[in-house]
Amino acid sequence: MKRATIYCDGSCSLKKRGGFASILISENRKHIIFGTAKNTTNNRMELIAAIEGLKTLSSPSKIRLFSDSLLLVNTMKGKCKKRHNHDLWDELDQLSSIHKIVWIWIKRNSIRGNREADKIAKQSMRGINEN
Repeated sequence: MKRATIYCDGSCSLKKRGGFASILISENRKHIIFGTAKNTTNNRMELIAAIEGLKTLSSPSKIRLFSDSLLLVNTMKGKCKKRHNHDLWDELDQLSSIHKIVWIWIKRNSIRGNREADKIAKQSMRGINEN
């Protein structure tokens, strides 16, 4: 099984414009995925960041996924119930069944990969994609 690291983050403005970013590092290669959404929430953007990161993997992998979203990490560890965004939780469950994932919660912007994902997510939210 391949090994990969994913740093993901989501962002949302008061006007409900969202951005997400996922940074995948595998076999010394770095792949950045980002995008935007309208009429969304921060939680949806956090989930989409994780989903899009996992979707880029072409084969089952051992993954360390870092997120500053307690909701995402605790729910995937079975500590919280899925109350909203069932469409995204279902997709995340399906993708997670393919891989062996260690879900790691980190304090916001506490490590470089997360700081980079946060910056890209905010740029995407604002429509400033410099990557």
